[in-house]
Amino acid sequence: MYQLLKLRVLLPTGFIALLFAILISSSMQASEMVSPVGQSTPQPTVPTPPPPITLSIANSSGNAQLSWVDFLSDWVHEVHRSTSPFFEPTGSTLLTTLPVGTTSYVDTTSGIGNVATNHFYIVTAVSGVTTLLSNEVGEMDYAVNTSNGTYSLIGMPFASPSPSDAQTLAAQIGNVNTVLGWNIATQTFKTFTPGTGNFSFAVGDAIFVQVGNGAATSVNVVGSLSKPALATKPGGYSFVTMPLHCDELPNASNVASDITNLTNLLGWLQNTQTFRVFTPPSTGDFAVPVGAPFIVELNGSGPTSWPTIASACQ
Repeated sequence: MYQLLKLRVLLPTGFIALLFAILISSSMQASEMVSPVGQSTPQPTVPTPPPPITLSIANSSGNAQLSWVDFLSDWVHEVHRSTSPFFEPTGSTLLTTLPVGTTSYVDTTSGIGNVATNHFYIVTAVSGVTTLLSNEVGEMDYAVNTSNGTYSLIGMPFASPSPSDAQTLAAQIGNVNTVLGWNIATQTFKTFTPGTGNFSFAVGDAIFVQVGNGAATSVNVVGSLSKPALATKPGGYSFVTMPLHCDELPNASNVASDITNLTNLLGWLQNTQTFRVFTPPSTGDFAVPVGAPFIVELNGSGPTSWPTIASACQ
């Protein structure tokens, strides 16, 4: 039976020691149709629709700053917000309607800093009966244990995440001693200490942060939504963040069945500085919500990426 494992105990030997060492565009061309008298009449050309709106997000002094490319000077823009990722814009998600020509909006009620609520955004451009949708962006918050020397596990659920690297993450939290990122190829940690060893983040990374007294109690991550295939290591460990489209797999047991050939799935309890461990088929199950960081241990027959085409997570 697996017991909860303390990170600081495992640093010298065991597990943690090992870890340390769209645009698709199309055009329609005019075609010809034959008239009743046998003559060919050109059919009117169908205009090529404009490309989707390119939406981006930033954390601006604790508010969600939305910006987009405006190629439609006479179209009205609407900002939609939901607490669920990959949502469908409707009247119930409409946050505000903006004047023609507007290309940015600051959501002062975004809840940035609130780990209990996360928000996702889509901007639509409307002209008459035609509505065009942007890509989707979002913000998520992760709790930070602020006791001196403690570790917190932070997820990177977005493409092109911000903060984008260890140095920026450390600056955002403040009083950070160490940032640890997992090198899946070498099965060792990439280590940043203030001024040394900076490294970049990618969608799906899970990052350990060790802080000193006085650090921020939470950290906010923003970026674009995607449906990534995350790299996993047969016979090794992988640090991953639960993809935002995988709400069909709410628990460790569901994730383990979907990945297949999983030996253990580990979640980090920041208050007690211990791991909770699920071992298939049924030992130690726990919730794994979308956006949650966790650690996967696979046997030698495990997949090299997840989710796969056969996954329930689509």
